Amino acid sequence: MSVTNARRSFLAICHAYWRNQGDVNFSGKYYNVENGKLNTPFVSTERTFPELYIAGNSSAANTSSMTQGSCWMQLPDTPERVASRSRQVLCRKAKR
Repeated sequence: MSVTNARRSFLAICHAYWRNQGDVNFSGKYYNVENGKLNTPFVSTERTFPELYIAGNSSAANTSSMTQGSCWMQLPDTPERVASRSRQVLCRKAKR
């Protein structure tokens, strides 16, 4: 099982529920949802989904935080690696 692909699928389903645009249908390798409903919708005037903190030092965690999350939490590492990964995130955010 690819954790990255399973996480992407799971978060895609969550975002579909949070958009609150009717029944959710999803068919994938890891999850299948048919006519799913969320009886307690996410409601906010400031954002379209709850704060999602995605942690990890992998590039997959970094990418997921930028495309499907709110915040990337890097695990402790050397100052050089923290600086390098942080620059990557800031560059991606600037391109948005």
